[in-house]
Amino acid sequence: MDHELTEVLIPDPEAPGGGTTIIGLTIADKSTWGLDDTAPRGVQRPRPRWSHQRVFKLESGRYVLVREAYSLIYHALDTRCTIAGGEQSGVPVTRELMFSMARALGYTEDDLVACEECLPPYPEELRAGQQVRYEVPRPSIDRCEEPGQVKDRLTKRKRRGGMQSSTMSPTSRELLRQCAVNDPDWVLSDQPKAVIR
Repeated sequence: MDHELTEVLIPDPEAPGGGTTIIGLTIADKSTWGLDDTAPRGVQRPRPRWSHQRVFKLESGRYVLVREAYSLIYHALDTRCTIAGGEQSGVPVTRELMFSMARALGYTEDDLVACEECLPPYPEELRAGQQVRYEVPRPSIDRCEEPGQVKDRLTKRKRRGGMQSSTMSPTSRELLRQCAVNDPDWVLSDQPKAVIR
């Protein structure tokens, strides 16, 4: 890990050219980018969705957790595909804007993936100006006072029938491991937050 303060711009897809600048020490950096392991044997193609997570330690001793979700998938404009909140997947964009966004990520039009559920036209079949719903990059930035808050942000909690369960992805576990290795002040309490008797 780099032990010098760095300046990193986290782009805001809703404000082209804008974003959030973070000045701090990178203490953890993990990406799930890579080749698609579901591709047919002998075919190499990029994974259609991936994430990039980083933890920065600021001069103040506080932490910033940055999670960025990326995708090469797009949907039909009138898709029935939805995200967790029930909203339609992706945001409306023209073919040209989607192609431009893919190039900004280092990909070509041929790398884009038409959703297998709502079946939009393949990239080469899209007409000039035609709109689709593209899963644009989504950044999430959390300011945390201490390591426990970083861990809480990386923990997924579900409540079913009065029972609460929590899980953490392997990527998030690796991020926390890197934090513990690279930050001498990183201490996570092993004490439970609540006791049920």
